[in-house]
Amino acid sequence: MYQAFLSYSHRADAVVAPILQRALERIGTPFWRRAGIRVFRDDASLPASPALWPSIEAGLAKSAHLVLLASPASAESVWVDREVRWWLEHRRAEGLLIVVTAGEIAYDETTSDFDWQRTTCLPPALRGVFKAEPHWTDLRFATGPEHRTLRNSGFRSAALSVAAAIRGVAKDDLENEDVRQHRRSVALLTVLALATAVAVYIARSESESASTNLKEAESRRLAAEALIDLEQDRGVEAATLKATIAWRLAPTQEARRALRRIDETTPDIARVLGQHTGSPRAIAFSRDGSRLATAGDDGVVLQWSVADGRPWGSPLSSERQSVHQLLFSADGSHLLVNGRREGESGLPAVAVLRLRDGKHLATETGWLETLRSGGKTHDTVCAAISPSGARLAVADGRILVVVELASATTVAHPLPANTHVTAIAFAGETHVNFVVDDDYGGWSRAGFVNTQRAAPTLGAKANNMRGQCGFTSFSDDGSHLAVLSDMEGLGFWKIEGANLKQLPHPEAAPRPDELTGHLAPAWDATGNRVAFGVRGTTYVWDLAARQIVKTVKPAGYGPPLALSPDGRLLAVIHDGTPIVWRLDREEHVTSIAGTRCGESLDDKCIERLCERITAQRDERRWRELLGDRYAVLLSALQGTRCSSG
Repeated sequence: MYQAFLSYSHRADAVVAPILQRALERIGTPFWRRAGIRVFRDDASLPASPALWPSIEAGLAKSAHLVLLASPASAESVWVDREVRWWLEHRRAEGLLIVVTAGEIAYDETTSDFDWQRTTCLPPALRGVFKAEPHWTDLRFATGPEHRTLRNSGFRSAALSVAAAIRGVAKDDLENEDVRQHRRSVALLTVLALATAVAVYIARSESESASTNLKEAESRRLAAEALIDLEQDRGVEAATLKATIAWRLAPTQEARRALRRIDETTPDIARVLGQHTGSPRAIAFSRDGSRLATAGDDGVVLQWSVADGRPWGSPLSSERQSVHQLLFSADGSHLLVNGRREGESGLPAVAVLRLRDGKHLATETGWLETLRSGGKTHDTVCAAISPSGARLAVADGRILVVVELASATTVAHPLPANTHVTAIAFAGETHVNFVVDDDYGGWSRAGFVNTQRAAPTLGAKANNMRGQCGFTSFSDDGSHLAVLSDMEGLGFWKIEGANLKQLPHPEAAPRPDELTGHLAPAWDATGNRVAFGVRGTTYVWDLAARQIVKTVKPAGYGPPLALSPDGRLLAVIHDGTPIVWRLDREEHVTSIAGTRCGESLDDKCIERLCERITAQRDERRWRELLGDRYAVLLSALQGTRCSSG
């Protein structure tokens, strides 16, 4: 059972919703105990199920209250309106709690209803429901991270109001209980600190062996604090610093587990290392072919010089996800990262990184909400970026959405009924090519959409290519398409206007069961050359000459591939290491051996992380993060080293 169901717009409140959920669950509960109440939030609570609404409906049925995060975006959301309507049909309106995060709300006593001319943040389902003005909580001030914390008095008061209503207690009583629990926690930590101090005194008076035991005890305590900081959203930086100092004091199992837990939660460790903490999952050449970008499940994108294999530029933070597509914009200014979020949600994760400053552009989740409204959602979506990097296109089911990245606005382009999108690409700044398959497996059709007009143009029907997002790829100019299908095998097509023209296969074309693991084939910029894998062997085919120009046989199962835009370089990931080949030579050009620290965050990686963080100590920042214990810990670090040997 859940005490509350959180209904909100992902486009407007994707940041504040999990923070409010955490606050409601933790208020009045000691940090060492489980949450006092359970709050249902779709991204955190939904199982991996293809049927979205039944899962949401089940969550609603198990909840005692509905907490509506009201905003103009939620007022327009069909999902929020549907959730509120279900609640009013099956529950009492008194169990619905309104928290306003943006927009206006006004109640008209003369009509015994909200003033819908001035109210901009409530869904249509609430028309005529409340005959007297309901109490609502104002959270519109929480516009920045400094406002979205229980240390902020306004946010704390708002969270207490909602939590008290959910628990059925007076706000003052709940606040007093929370204060008592906080004091108990402080007292417990004080007792632990005193116990540690006593242990320190005894250990120092005993022997050198006791000194070692002391450092191990301090290491374990710091590791525990790091996990508490991470769990209670006190900051990844503080958690990482404490866990690293814990390792340097003594390489305990607790310190090791804390660092690995942080690595599983955030891309920060891979970013500090400048290396992936696992194998790269996707690769792409820069526009001039001088750099190779790599992306891993750790949420970091790294760039490497093809000439000498050295790191290039600063690490770019994306988010932890299973990456299947990495693509530079045609002008080389932006980088598209397309994958699937890890964890229970398994939702698509699409990011655009601006290379000049590493900024993660605000694609938010409005596009995902729009795709959901189309009735079909998969964990892999088609994605493309415009030549200048100004626009992002994503598609799933029969909906294609274009996002203007400067304003984060979205425009949906519905496609014909009983079809689903299998591939998309920009063929100009405002021109998107796409391919749809018949839901019943009869045919495929190409088409295009002008992003400034809603109506798509479709071409004639062609043989069904049985493609799907993640297993298809366009050349940069949107003129050629490759499809890897487990039913039809490998197919090459040319887009002429809005029509599909199938191209001949290379000689001895592979059977479907021979095609291996790199998902979509890789193109050069103009569609002259394409690389694909067959049973762990990589082939590069020249379509114009109709011949294989390169064969590479790295060990392992179907590696990720990339072709340089000029078609002269091939990159293959072999045993977790990118290898770059010249297509006119037998030997490889560069083996980029430094891309990963290890298959997981092993001791060697931890030692490297420890050296990077502690060797260049920022005194001011360390004082902020460690507080009064800064001097004591700094003294304890004297004579220690990061090497566990």
